Amino acid sequence: MNRATVTASAPTFREIFEGELTFVYNALRRLGIRDAELPDATQEVFATVAGILGDYDPARPLRPWLFGVAYRVGMRYLEVAHRRREVPSEIPEAPDSTPGAEVAIERNETRDLARLALSKVEPSRRAVLILSYYEGLSVPDIAAALQIPVNTAYSRLNRARQEFSEAARKLGWKGP
Repeated sequence: MNRATVTASAPTFREIFEGELTFVYNALRRLGIRDAELPDATQEVFATVAGILGDYDPARPLRPWLFGVAYRVGMRYLEVAHRRREVPSEIPEAPDSTPGAEVAIERNETRDLARLALSKVEPSRRAVLILSYYEGLSVPDIAAALQIPVNTAYSRLNRARQEFSEAARKLGWKGP
């Protein structure tokens, strides 16, 4: 059987940066990187990408590979954060009183509760959960992105679901 070989061209750094900046920023935020550190962590991800772009296989999807880089950078930031105690200087926004504000406030509270519950999930399991639910990746693709065995990815996903549900229940989430 004769198969035609399709050679995908590698994206340029500029294409990756311009197309995936928001993805990387949100991935790091979901991994639990503090808002104050997100710009620096995002910059570090793209500095790393610039250095290893030659290793990227354009036949594979870009986002899982990029998430793998963001995951490794994010884990370094979380490790440092465990050793440091800082008082947050962020001031919460005042609630809006315009019509529909109640719905927006409720939506924000639900989002904040979900973020808090997600932050309670152990970081290596959190990464699997994020790739599964936010990015819609299959477990084999998650395993490839994080460079872990497929069975480990399945195990981490199951445990992450349990940790997330338990955390959300403890935080008072009633569910949809």
